[in-house]
Amino acid sequence: LISLTSPLYLSLSLLIDEKIYNLCKNEKTRALRAVQTRRFITVPFSASTMGVRIGSLAYNLAEAIVALANGEALSSVDFTETIITNDGNAGKQALGSSGARVYTRLPVWNGTDLEEFCPGGMSSNIYIKYS
Repeated sequence: LISLTSPLYLSLSLLIDEKIYNLCKNEKTRALRAVQTRRFITVPFSASTMGVRIGSLAYNLAEAIVALANGEALSSVDFTETIITNDGNAGKQALGSSGARVYTRLPVWNGTDLEEFCPGGMSSNIYIKYS
């Protein structure tokens, strides 16, 4: 599990995508199980500071970590699928009630489709379970 924290997620999502690219490109980090199995979570800065959102964040992170570690689906009660577009390139993510995001499909960064570039494969991606 790798947490990629950003204070202003939407404006800095390209920076997060670049971090994922660098993790997948580097020989040492590419071999990490979290990168091999594509376990990426982003947390908005506002949710990580002491306040009313910290409880929701703790719950969302616990649920996401268990799902990612066990290869299970995320609950549709606490996560909804969103599509984040950067310069016309979409990356699917599960958005938690706290603002925490779990990648369900890796985005395109700087013309590189991270879905194809990163180790693992589509079978490694997490999904949301709808009842």
